[in-house]
Amino acid sequence: MATKVGGVELDTAVLDRITAEMRPGAARIVEKYGWQIAGQAANNAPVDTGALRNSITSESGMTGELEFTAKDGVSYGIFQELGTHKMAAHPFLVPAVEKWAQPFINAFKELFK
Repeated sequence: MATKVGGVELDTAVLDRITAEMRPGAARIVEKYGWQIAGQAANNAPVDTGALRNSITSESGMTGELEFTAKDGVSYGIFQELGTHKMAAHPFLVPAVEKWAQPFINAFKELFK
């Protein structure tokens, strides 16, 4: 495919081919680490009845070609994560993302080699 950039016509066919070849590997990485993050969030979740913990993995999964959604399925999860003026935060999702961020980045570095 040819694209004009600043009056210069560029043939992006090679870049398009490389991108297409990398997409399945990228999707595997997103899914693998998405499940790692969802599982870690469930492990981190504060437990009273277990509803919050149990709702995390059941509400998680690939939601697009290169998109994974990890969320809780209870109405009060956001208040546990961020706290309120009456209750301290008990974060479970952000620490899970932080724990798996570097392995996720490293997996993409390997894909780009």
